[in-house]
Amino acid sequence: MSEKNYETSELKELKDVLQTFTEFVWEMEEYLPEFYHFFDAMRQNIEIFLRVGEEDEEQIHEILERDWEKAHAPLVGVQCYDFQGTHPEAEAGTCVYFANLLTEIGRFFEPVSMLGVF
Repeated sequence: MSEKNYETSELKELKDVLQTFTEFVWEMEEYLPEFYHFFDAMRQNIEIFLRVGEEDEEQIHEILERDWEKAHAPLVGVQCYDFQGTHPEAEAGTCVYFANLLTEIGRFFEPVSMLGVF
């Protein structure tokens, strides 16, 4: 687990990226991949946390990291998903867009040491 703590603005940004990602996957897939549900759960949990005005930031961090790990489960996680193989008709830009969204989400879960200035 990372030691990163999220600010409210970061949670809102993460929720927005998760929203964009889940909408993109929803539109592209006939059958939703296993990992989709964990990304959608993260988005919903952030939304609930922000609406309720919850103050237990440690708990939301634990929940998000748990779902991030589940979205990367062996054999069915997003790291095993071949977007281009599943969508051979997709333009290269669409494949890059998918990868960029994942990268944007992933930066919220990088260890603090990886985020510092070199």
